[in-house]
Amino acid sequence: CIIAFFKRSTVCQSGFLQAGYSDKFSDDESSLKHKFSVGFKSHDRKQAQSLESHDRKQAQSLESHDRKQAQSLGSQDRKQVQGLGSHDRKQAQDLGIRSHDRNQGLGSHDRKQAQGLGSHDRKQAQGLGSHDRKQAQGLGSHDRKQAQGLGSHDRKQAQGLGSHDRKQAQGLGSHDRKQAQGLGSHDRKQAQGLGSHDRKQAQGLGSHDRKQAQGLGSHDRKQAQGLGSHDRKQAQGLGSHDTN
Repeated sequence: CIIAFFKRSTVCQSGFLQAGYSDKFSDDESSLKHKFSVGFKSHDRKQAQSLESHDRKQAQSLESHDRKQAQSLGSQDRKQVQGLGSHDRKQAQDLGIRSHDRNQGLGSHDRKQAQGLGSHDRKQAQGLGSHDRKQAQGLGSHDRKQAQGLGSHDRKQAQGLGSHDRKQAQGLGSHDRKQAQGLGSHDRKQAQGLGSHDRKQAQGLGSHDRKQAQGLGSHDRKQAQGLGSHDRKQAQGLGSHDTN
């Protein structure tokens, strides 16, 4: 009986212990399964959120990229300033010209012009029509800038001088050119009483190797008043050889 009791108790104890271990193991297993399930769900949820966030950011980025291109651009591959319609050029204001390289109602060739100009290949300032040069006021000389009504050949002029190939300033006449203030070129009549080589003069001045009004007539020299030196600058209203 005693042995049977101990055997019975041992079996009972082992059964109880086995049952206890089995319950604990099943609890641990279910806990682990639950944790793994929660972990996988959390991982999948985070990944889904991350993918949604990534797609949302990408969509916003693409929308922003496409949105950034639509402001203040109306021309094809060009920015323009204000209502411009010129060909591959920027224009300043209210220009609607389709002509090539023109600014405003102009008819010159391949150049912009300022106001109603028609010269060839150059900008001009006011109503000018000279060839290949800028001019200042109503001038028409060839290949040079001029200051005031001058038309000398290839030179600027300074004041009352009429020498050949020299600077002139006021109302003088150059070689082979018209002038603005009624002055003549080489072998021409002049308006202010200046005479060329072998010509009459209005104020009693003589040409090369001629009598002069104030008794001066040196050849190839500068003179002070009413003189007519050869190929030299003169001081006031003088007429040299090949000069006004």
